[in-house]
Parts: sequence; structure tokens; C-alpha cells
Amino acid sequence: MALNFGWRDPGLCRDTNDSIVEALRPYRQIVPFCAVVPGDPGAAKEIGRCAGLGFRGVGELNSDGQGFDLTDERTLRPVIEACRAHGMILLLHASEPVGHTYPGKGKATPEKLVCHLELAQDVPIVLAHWGGGLLFYELMPEIETVTQSAYYDTAATPYLYAPQVYEIGSRLCGSRLLFGSDYPLMPQRRALEHIDKARLSAVERRALLWENGARLLGLS
Repeated sequence: MALNFGWRDPGLCRDTNDSIVEALRPYRQIVPFCAVVPGDPGAAKEIGRCAGLGFRGVGELNSDGQGFDLTDERTLRPVIEACRAHGMILLLHASEPVGHTYPGKGKATPEKLVCHLELAQDVPIVLAHWGGGLLFYELMPEIETVTQSAYYDTAATPYLYAPQVYEIGSRLCGSRLLFGSDYPLMPQRRALEHIDKARLSAVERRALLWENGARLLGLS
């Protein structure tokens, strides 16, 4: 369970994290992600607190909505180091540098994400919305060297790409591709119907819909 947080209020993030814990108490199989504000002096401490509460990751952090720079090492290093220390996954919003405009698209484009990945080589980073297309640049050797800890989710794909993107993505980075719908923006049914239009093998489909995510999250 990951939420897209555009909040800049650390207190609101902390209250939301506590509310998530209470809401999910009966549902032990759901793995939650917590909210923090990059640049807040207490962000690293909150990540540690949330790790102790059973959170598995941080995010979806949104650089546009939260007003931080993905290339700013001073702001991001405490968050990255806390994720590293507590074994937390970091989920970032990502945007395509081309194509149609839409609310929330933002400017978290591939060249900025690469700077972030260079700071966090051994921290699992999930890049939402196909990383704004960053996975296609993994065909460049210099990009491939900095994206080995990067995963890509498929949230909102029907708004962005033709179904063939699942086939191409599975060939490029099949073990690091994660199903996402962007619910409640989009019903999961619509996302699954979009995948049905792709020519995925049974192995590729199973990896996308379950196995890759289960492995990343440590689920049996």
C-alpha cells in the first residue's frame, strides 16, 4: 500500500502514518509505505519510527508537490541513509519529458531521477509510472550501471502508453517491473484489462503481477 503524498507538513505525515497503522491492523498481509517530507530535520527519525511499526517503504514522494529537488544531495541524503539503515524501499513519482500534459505530471523526469539513483545505489528505488520512460534508457550502458537497484511500476499505464509497453518492459527489465494501477485514480480492473491486451507469456505475466513485487517486499 503506497500513497502519493504531496504534503509539506511533517505533522500531517506523522498523523497519517499512525492512521495507516490503525486502519491496517486487521490486514496483516498488506505492506504499507509511510509519508515523510524530504528536507524536514525529523524525516530520518520518522522513517526509523515507521520501520519499527511495520512499514516496508517510504512514498510515493513527489518532488513537485513537496517542493524538493531530486538532484539536491543535501536534502535527500538523510532520507536515503535512513532507508538504507532500516531496509526500507523508496518510492518516487516520475514523469515523462514528452507527450501530453495532465494534472500532476510534474518535472520528475529521467535525467533528474538518474541523479537521485547515483546517490542511492544500494537502496531499492521504485520509480512510478515507468520512471517517466527511464527504463528505455537502460539500453545505454552508462545508464544501466546506475539503475540496477531501480524498479519500475506500471501505475496509470492506460493513460500513458499502448499495451505493447508491457512486452517491451518485460524484455528490458522483467525482474524489476511491478504492477501498479494508481488506484483510486484508476480501477485495478481497468489496469488489468490493459495488460490483457499485451502479448505476455504466462511467466512474464506472473512476474509482473505478483512475483517481482513479492520478492521485493519479502513476501512468501
